[in-house]
Amino acid sequence: MTHLEAYEQTVGEKDQLSVEGLLAHIHAGSDVDELTSDWIETGNKNESYLPNNVERVIAQHLLITYRYIKFYGKIALLHSPIRSLEEFAIMATLLQVRECSKSELIRRNIFEKSSGIELINRLIKAGLLEQVHHPTDMRTQLIRLTSKGVSALTNVFQQMDLLGRVATAPLQQGEKLQLAALLKKLDAFHFKNYHEKNAQDLSDYLPEAL
Repeated sequence: MTHLEAYEQTVGEKDQLSVEGLLAHIHAGSDVDELTSDWIETGNKNESYLPNNVERVIAQHLLITYRYIKFYGKIALLHSPIRSLEEFAIMATLLQVRECSKSELIRRNIFEKSSGIELINRLIKAGLLEQVHHPTDMRTQLIRLTSKGVSALTNVFQQMDLLGRVATAPLQQGEKLQLAALLKKLDAFHFKNYHEKNAQDLSDYLPEAL
């Protein structure tokens, strides 16, 4: 019952509860001690090691998983004019919203301004995107997919589906649903932090409740 109560607190909607999710939660909980048992060297002569913690382990593995996905992404896009997952993200955004400004594209995809503009300009040069005037504000340029861009994008959808399957291959369906819900929760929190806060101290980005 203790495991069940803890599992219920991790699921946003009650209709997402499942036996698979409960088993995954119990299994994950049993590994926490093992995951956090490692000690890391600090370089301080007076205190050579610090115990690991679950938050640091999560952040570390999110970063490592991102690198794995970038590796698989290069293979998935090997024969496409789309060169990277970042370019794919820009084009997929435009497939959803049809057209928007460069700044909005950059904002939606969490790019640094300089690198985002560089990516967009390369896609324009490659004929995958184009700039058009805003219908009511001639000073504003909008970005949208070209027919070549739509074709290139649709041609890699199957590879992107396969990439998702490879990236989540060891997980059971219940674990995937639970992970998807948790990642969406993290995304919502960090998106708001990234766009609405401009703090100098990292601790200021924590939720107010903490």
